[in-house]
Amino acid sequence: MKKNQKEIQKEISKERILNVSSRLFKKQGFAVTGVDQLMAEAGMTAGGFYAHFKSKADLFEQSLHHMFQQSRQLLLKETEQLEGLEKVEAVLRRYCSQAHRDFPEKGCVLPALASEILRGSE
Repeated sequence: MKKNQKEIQKEISKERILNVSSRLFKKQGFAVTGVDQLMAEAGMTAGGFYAHFKSKADLFEQSLHHMFQQSRQLLLKETEQLEGLEKVEAVLRRYCSQAHRDFPEKGCVLPALASEILRGSE
């Protein structure tokens, strides 16, 4: 079934919200990132938030999934031809890089949000 323009636009908007929330949650933390700020940075109104998510907790859950996918893509980029220890070393070089350390909003979700997950609800 082919998607109509409205459905496509809704998916694009949701992806934008997930990208912004992923960055803000990693940089600032979940608790201090408000829906108003998040939506403003996504270029949308706060009222549109609930067209995509049931709650901020729902957004957090979906953002975690989104962040893990992004991290996986980033860490495994251009390693398709590598195997075994060679692949592990390439991924570790990326993960342990200065750029990864200096820009947590672009990096792995685990260091940035481990304490958030611990304090969060099920």
